[in-house]
Amino acid sequence: MGGFLFLISNETPFYVFSMLAFIAAIGIYRKLDSVTKKKNTVKKLNKINWYSSTIWPFLAFAAVLSLCQASLLQSIGFYITDLYSDFDNLPTLISMTFALLSISTIVSQYIFTDAFPMNNFNLLLFGTLLLIFSYFTMAFYQTISVYYLSIIVLGFGFGMTRPALASSLSLAQSPENQGSAAGYLGSVIPIGHMTTPFIAMPIYSINPAYLYYFSSVLCITLIIFIISQPILKKSGSL
Repeated sequence: MGGFLFLISNETPFYVFSMLAFIAAIGIYRKLDSVTKKKNTVKKLNKINWYSSTIWPFLAFAAVLSLCQASLLQSIGFYITDLYSDFDNLPTLISMTFALLSISTIVSQYIFTDAFPMNNFNLLLFGTLLLIFSYFTMAFYQTISVYYLSIIVLGFGFGMTRPALASSLSLAQSPENQGSAAGYLGSVIPIGHMTTPFIAMPIYSINPAYLYYFSSVLCITLIIFIISQPILKKSGSL
């Protein structure tokens, strides 16, 4: 949608989406009731830290996964512009990439967590394998058709790994610590966007394909990490 609006003018997407956000804010104000938080008299026991044995493996996995995803998102526009400059309507092609990635992620989450549920360990393992395959094919076969197919596979991989990671982390904690664990996970996710300009983009400047080879290597290390970490292996029974 953003790509088509961009064809009207450079500013049109910003006007349209800001208006949609304003409408959403009005809907939230009118439909959602304010809830007063009740004081919890139960003291929290066994306080956790980011380096706790049940926390840090998930945070390390999330940090690497965040770098792989952020480097892709920040390089999509450059990649399509550099490799497919002879195509017309490049903004539409770029927008279609984001659309395919989002749609495949949503479909994957429905299939593997609702319609045909898998345990968290298998979701992490097979989802990461899909990421390896998609990053490698994007780097090796530089055609627009293979690129879009790889993006779809990539969306399936993210749709499997991200929910499984959050679920495994939560279930590995005691009930009173699940909120803190989720907070730690949320604080790690932006690491990818923070480090991409310093890690991913210098690699991209050498050769665009090298960035996706690099991401596939990172995902291979995640496979080894999943298999070797007891807390992640235990997620198969969660």
